[in-house]
Amino acid sequence: MALTLTRTRTQTTLTKLALMVANLHGELEFLEGLLAQNSGPATGAAEGSEAFTGQDQLLAHRQVLLSNRDALYATIKRFDPTLEPAEIGSAQDWRLSYCRKGASVEKLVARYTGTAVQK
Repeated sequence: MALTLTRTRTQTTLTKLALMVANLHGELEFLEGLLAQNSGPATGAAEGSEAFTGQDQLLAHRQVLLSNRDALYATIKRFDPTLEPAEIGSAQDWRLSYCRKGASVEKLVARYTGTAVQK
């Protein structure tokens, strides 16, 4: 009976870790798109410096996400060395912490960039 309980706990843990990785992959994809969209030339000096500061904050937030991703990868490998965490797809549940389901992309971008710049 102990083996069954251990196996169940391990599988539950791996499932939750995989969901965390999938959400992280989704957020990283969104952030990469946002950074690519904002990397164009600045139109004005004042506007450019403000955009540059926001861009720096987004890049710093990206580094945090990448380090979290690496930590999750290492944890998954610890539980099951045969799994390849980089092959886990992406999920969009991470968006729920910024806005309700079905909210517009503009609203999501505004809340996401506002939160990332404040961190």
